[in-house]
Amino acid sequence: MKRFLVSSVLALLMVASPLSRADFSLPYPRGEAAFAIHIGNIGIAFLFWDLPHTGDLYALHADFSADPLDASLAGAPSGRGYWLQFKGRDAGGHLHFDLFVNTDGSSSGWVGPTGEFVI
Repeated sequence: MKRFLVSSVLALLMVASPLSRADFSLPYPRGEAAFAIHIGNIGIAFLFWDLPHTGDLYALHADFSADPLDASLAGAPSGRGYWLQFKGRDAGGHLHFDLFVNTDGSSSGWVGPTGEFVI
């Protein structure tokens, strides 16, 4: 089931951003998963999914020099990073997240929730 959920998120991001592809992934011993996704000619998005504990999904955007990058994935508002806070499942099995966006790279730069993200 975890593999299906991770695959669903990656598929959604790749469909929403046609230039992207999963370049690298790494499973962690407690069930977490991390991914690096090439987002076209502008940079890389790093994703970390805390599947077994909170279900939250974290994303960090960087250019090819590892500098902060304001980017938009899957039509979400532009920011330096995303925090998708897991809210639960609906009767159809879809995962619901509140979307928070980091606007300036600081710990106080989180804005949101700016909307709902459903997988």
